[in-house]
Amino acid sequence: DATMTGSEMPLLVHGMMALIAGHRDERGTAEEHLRAVRDKVISAASSRSSAHFAFLAQALTAERAGRPAQAMAVLAQGLDPSIARDMPDHFLLFPPLVRLALLTGDGQAAADAARAAADAADRERLPVKQAAADHCAGLLAGDPGRLLAVAGYYAATRRPLQRGQALE
Repeated sequence: DATMTGSEMPLLVHGMMALIAGHRDERGTAEEHLRAVRDKVISAASSRSSAHFAFLAQALTAERAGRPAQAMAVLAQGLDPSIARDMPDHFLLFPPLVRLALLTGDGQAAADAARAAADAADRERLPVKQAAADHCAGLLAGDPGRLLAVAGYYAATRRPLQRGQALE
């Protein structure tokens, strides 16, 4: 991104690398990348614009360590209007938040995240935001047809991680 400042790039790169390592079950590598940016994730509004990968990686690390409530708390930060305003991709936090909330029996948190995803899609009518909203709604309703349609969108737009999550 041409508008990214030098202080945002490490957060973006380390967050992305931590997320990749987490999905490969390379926990030590994931934690190393997260440690490199731990103080930068939400410390300044300007850094939040590239923090979504770090949030997703932190949540994945917590979930894999058996702490789903902590994982939810990390992702729920995307519901905070002040954080959401500074993080354009905050809507990407909502499908895993809905999944975790349903897993832990927190229907209210799942509904709140699904509503936030729908609101984000309504505010900015982008197909990827609508897909995230549909992903959340499909999870919330237990609607496999909706989730398969979302997985189809993710496949067509070359988003293999989100496709796998929708199929899961």
